[in-house]
Amino acid sequence: MQAGTEPQVRAERLGAVLAVVIDNPPLNALTAPVRAGLLSALGQVGDARAVLLLAEGRNFSAGAEIGAPESAPPLAEVLAAVEGCAAPVVAAIQGPALGEGMELALACHARIAGPGARL
Repeated sequence: MQAGTEPQVRAERLGAVLAVVIDNPPLNALTAPVRAGLLSALGQVGDARAVLLLAEGRNFSAGAEIGAPESAPPLAEVLAAVEGCAAPVVAAIQGPALGEGMELALACHARIAGPGARL
């Protein structure tokens, strides 16, 4: 991540699907701002028939920040929101999904793994 840029989660409506994209290079770590962004994006489901969870770059998510204490919102809250989402959530996994990143993928209702996926 470049100095001065914040990790991002963006949500974009594609017809009946809400695409939620983690964009926190290079590992798409599930930092507190990313977890908050995921909760915010899931709050935008509305009448979407499905949610597609994916990530920019070569990694789905390498999990939490190593050595950093977890701050709000906790990952457990994000996982509960994914599991309890009114629309089915599908994880599109490319590259590694490790640690908490794998937990996030497992919380989804379904998973699709590309040829470079590592679980």
